[in-house]
Amino acid sequence: MKKDGYPVSLLSGDLKSFERDQMMEEFRKGKTKVIVATNAIARGIDISQVTLVINFDLPDIPGNKPDYESYLHRIGRTGRFGRTGTAINLVHDKDSLDMMRNFEAYFKTPIKPLPSDVNELAAALEDIQI
Repeated sequence: MKKDGYPVSLLSGDLKSFERDQMMEEFRKGKTKVIVATNAIARGIDISQVTLVINFDLPDIPGNKPDYESYLHRIGRTGRFGRTGTAINLVHDKDSLDMMRNFEAYFKTPIKPLPSDVNELAAALEDIQI
């Protein structure tokens, strides 16, 4: 994304504490609108600007079992401070679909698929402000 000119903050456990703080400050101040992160920030950040979380991979524990606590913390980054938010799970095979269904059952909350039609998808996502 950076190579294509998008201002993006990158966060991972490999960064030093001051580097993570710097990336978070860039996001808070609006210098970047996107944070690409590992589980390094699944917990402990409360930034009202986060309105969208995309799970590239669903969180799991050894044995390819769903990590319910991490999932909740990840998607909980959206909709903070009385605002609404959106979480999108990228599902790419039967295992990831099964895992998503486990999250759905565990939290007793339906996870709706996004429309495959581009116009319907645009309408579904129009309220997300990035």
